[in-house]
Amino acid sequence: LRTINGILNLGKAVILFKGKNYPKNGAVIPERGIIDIWWIVHDGGLLLLLPFLLSKHSVWAGSNQDNDKKKTKRRRRQMLGAKLRLFAVTTARNENTDKLHDAVVDHLERLRIQAEVVVVDCLAGTNIADCMRDRQSVHRGSSLDMSINSSVDDAAGILNSKIRQKMGMSTPGSSNPVASLQKDGISTHDMTLGEVFASEARGEPTIQMVEQSKSSAPNSYIPSQIEDGSFSADQGFEAASLLNEAMQRFSSDANLVVTNLPFIHKNQCAQDYFRFVDTVCEGVDNVMLVRGSGAEVITTYA
Repeated sequence: LRTINGILNLGKAVILFKGKNYPKNGAVIPERGIIDIWWIVHDGGLLLLLPFLLSKHSVWAGSNQDNDKKKTKRRRRQMLGAKLRLFAVTTARNENTDKLHDAVVDHLERLRIQAEVVVVDCLAGTNIADCMRDRQSVHRGSSLDMSINSSVDDAAGILNSKIRQKMGMSTPGSSNPVASLQKDGISTHDMTLGEVFASEARGEPTIQMVEQSKSSAPNSYIPSQIEDGSFSADQGFEAASLLNEAMQRFSSDANLVVTNLPFIHKNQCAQDYFRFVDTVCEGVDNVMLVRGSGAEVITTYA
């Protein structure tokens, strides 16, 4: 854990792989491969770039065939590469899944990345985002005066208001949310998808939603982050189980699953950290955990 933390403190990206059936050098997947991306925290773009580059590798082209017809089919597969499926994970209850889907599809089109997009809302209202990111960084980067003990929905609502002030009430597809935020000096590295695409993906919070958030959310889902930024020992394990259940449900046929590397919080012991990682990856053959340095840049096209 100290090694991973040391690399991150040097401003470098970290990629961890957990699995046993990943193709070795020279191996070829018999059929067109499938790479699933489980996107929770934006992470600046590296989480999208790596699967895209891997999908273009010849290992995903399919097995060698003898006759000309099958060779033509294989060449077509090789040009397409692996099939990419992106699962956009909502983390707040006031995120509109349809609008978030459209916003992510529009973003991928700007990046010229072809992927099937599915919005997963089973983790809305949990603390999964807090496990995957440095909330202190979000507060500092957006210059928001908010309590660290705010609920996930409260913090997202305040950040949503700030972003709307920066961007204006734009309609879906009319602007580039990521570029607009970066232009205004707001880093997307530790922001959730709902926060990045706030003007397009969120509905205005209502009194009913706020009351429901306060009354119905299990205690284990409410962030227990204290003033020094540390987390309690059992923080997030139920959310990790929910994420794993969703992965096993939707990605059972995937050759590779790529998702965010959990953030290492202050005073978090190695046993708890890797227990969280093991919970997320349980029953999934190949998982790549990624955390960017925050300096990665992916060019978008308006």
